[in-house]
Amino acid sequence: MKVYIGYEAREQAAVDVAVKTLREVSGIEAELLVADRLRDAGMLSRISDHRGGQAYDLVSNAPKATAFAVSRFLTPLLCQGGWALFTDCDMVFLRDPREMLAECSTKGLKEIVFGVRPENLTLGTAGLPVTIDLVEELGADSFVHGHTPDGGRMVIRTDARIHPQAGSTVQVTVTDNEHLHLFDPNTGERLKSSKAVAADSSPIVSHEVPVGLLEK
Repeated sequence: MKVYIGYEAREQAAVDVAVKTLREVSGIEAELLVADRLRDAGMLSRISDHRGGQAYDLVSNAPKATAFAVSRFLTPLLCQGGWALFTDCDMVFLRDPREMLAECSTKGLKEIVFGVRPENLTLGTAGLPVTIDLVEELGADSFVHGHTPDGGRMVIRTDARIHPQAGSTVQVTVTDNEHLHLFDPNTGERLKSSKAVAADSSPIVSHEVPVGLLEK
């Protein structure tokens, strides 16, 4: 299986971690998608520039979060057959990704459900954007209820002193990838390639996501 990682020069440390952890858990050497190299090879001709210190795509007339925002769509062309996986550079591989993809293929899954408990999510300045629906105050803690841009439900457990306003948008990250669990959306069963769910008083909040940019 080929694994392509979007390269962002300002996140070199993250790139190094992604490449190293992938090699350690799978033996796979990642291929970096570097925008300048793809452009020199004649594979990337989309016009962009910088505005206000941020990359800006002139075709869609919208800002780009990363230099590889568009290059990910070259994955099927670069792979030319077999399994292919594209990831952003800020990834940590805990297990061989082929385990999950093989299990999804066997089950005929095009999507999986990831679940994470509210106390394993944190509010910050970067991460998944979540629009706040309501804040449930429970003594020293609060449960922040919200939804992602595609309608996925999220609940974040925070200190009661942190009180975002309903309608505002916050950034959410998982505090530890060990607490991210994967499930079959049809049966609700945990994927064998995902870690077992430990007993806990808090329910797991699930969110449906595509398996990935796959070709077979």
